[in-house]
Amino acid sequence: MYKVGDTVMLVKILDSEERGKLTGKVPLRTKGVVRHVFKDSVAIDDYVWYFNEIKLVVRGELNESLSQ
Repeated sequence: MYKVGDTVMLVKILDSEERGKLTGKVPLRTKGVVRHVFKDSVAIDDYVWYFNEIKLVVRGELNESLSQ
């Protein structure tokens, strides 16, 4: 579904025991570039965002073609 290099936006924050609380650390509407894709989540900087918390803003290939 998501690929490394995709730009996504955080649209909902779900707390989990594994990562603690993101509330107050990463505000809603924050955009980030996917660095690693897991089974049900992506890594962006030092945080894990679950698929049901984010929406795709720009597909990674578009980012690469615009930067050239």
